[in-house]
Amino acid sequence: MEYYCIACGREIITRDLLYQCPNCNSPLFIKCNNKITLEYLKNCKGFWDFYKVLPNFKHKVTLGEGNTPTKKAERLGNYLKLSKFFIKDETRNPTGSFIDRGSAVLISAIKEYNYKGIVVERGGNLGASLSAYASIAGLKTIIKDLRPYDVVKIYQMIAYGALINHETPKSREFYYVKLGDPLLIEGYKTIIYELIRDLGPDGVDNIIVPVGSGTLLISLWKGLRELKEMNVINSDIRLFGVQSEACEVLVKLYKGEKITQYKSKETIASDLVVENPPRVNDVLLAIKECRGELISVSDSEIVNAMEMLAKMEGILAEPSAAVTLAGLIKLLKKGVIDRKESTVIIITGSGLKSLEKFVKRLYRSLITEKEYRFIGKIKREILRVIREYNEIHGYKLWKIINSKWNLSKTAVYKHLYELEKLGLIKRRVLGRRVLFSLTLEGERIIETLDVS
Repeated sequence: MEYYCIACGREIITRDLLYQCPNCNSPLFIKCNNKITLEYLKNCKGFWDFYKVLPNFKHKVTLGEGNTPTKKAERLGNYLKLSKFFIKDETRNPTGSFIDRGSAVLISAIKEYNYKGIVVERGGNLGASLSAYASIAGLKTIIKDLRPYDVVKIYQMIAYGALINHETPKSREFYYVKLGDPLLIEGYKTIIYELIRDLGPDGVDNIIVPVGSGTLLISLWKGLRELKEMNVINSDIRLFGVQSEACEVLVKLYKGEKITQYKSKETIASDLVVENPPRVNDVLLAIKECRGELISVSDSEIVNAMEMLAKMEGILAEPSAAVTLAGLIKLLKKGVIDRKESTVIIITGSGLKSLEKFVKRLYRSLITEKEYRFIGKIKREILRVIREYNEIHGYKLWKIINSKWNLSKTAVYKHLYELEKLGLIKRRVLGRRVLFSLTLEGERIIETLDVS
């Protein structure tokens, strides 16, 4: 394998798989030594057809990744007044995420280098995808950390046979996969090759991607550099990255702010929560070289974007993917992107993988439009207390509520009567005692009302 380091300029030829430069400890890139033409790109119909620009392996692991549609978004384009607007739909990959591209390359390398398995430092889409590809290659997968805790992705990892909370092996027969791994980058960069194949060498002006660790953005930047060096493209393509406001460490660094320790907030875009991105310098260099920008969006903007993608283009995107549309809307309002230019947003993952929090938020919006909109602070507190105790006597409930709100027993029982009438609580008579508990509807209501 041949590597190079952008930070110090060193080139390394080795039989080992490397992550860091032995000279300056910066993350490495894998060198692409072959040259291709536009005609070659046009003939690439599957992921491994791009073998000339990928590391060479005897046995190529595949689940049918890549070759995802580049869709012209007519309805959404008209709504946003964009004449040339495209969506790269990565939800079509085997496990529902763009990461399958990187997994195909990385697991092929692991197999080639005779490792017995992999250790993955993070769950989410990365853990789910690598677990799937390792399973068909007959390799073991150990997931060190399930975060982000998306139920569907955890199910995927378990279903594919990954070992969760397993003792980390000290054996050198296991390969440790980190965010920003050079092998993952090689797979991700094929997105830009497909875009140039589909839209032509002059058919793209702007590309907008989600940014957590920043690895996808770096991968597209690397692909653009290669295409320029091979004279396949001549025009400059601008790259834009979008983070969640709950974890905008790269945005802050891009703006020149100094960060010693960063703590993220809760967000529905959980796959983008990366408090210590491993390739900060590469991300900032990519944005600068591509004349782009890093911005952040709120959860409400993300939800709005998810609904627009689903209703106008039939694409169910996960929150961490829908940030690209939310970011585009913000960039258009700022006048950063010209509406006449050709713009592509990358939808990186399927909405079927991150339903729980989004459904709660959607349900909350429905609640506020119906009769539940008048559930005030006291009624919410009563529902919370009942949920905490599962079942509680009315007098004990009054004591708890009274300590905070200074309400009479009559007032509390009036609230209980109204909540019971709404079908949110139910009573159980036990002799002279009356115990209150939540109905299924009451549980759903308080869960959704509690979403920040």
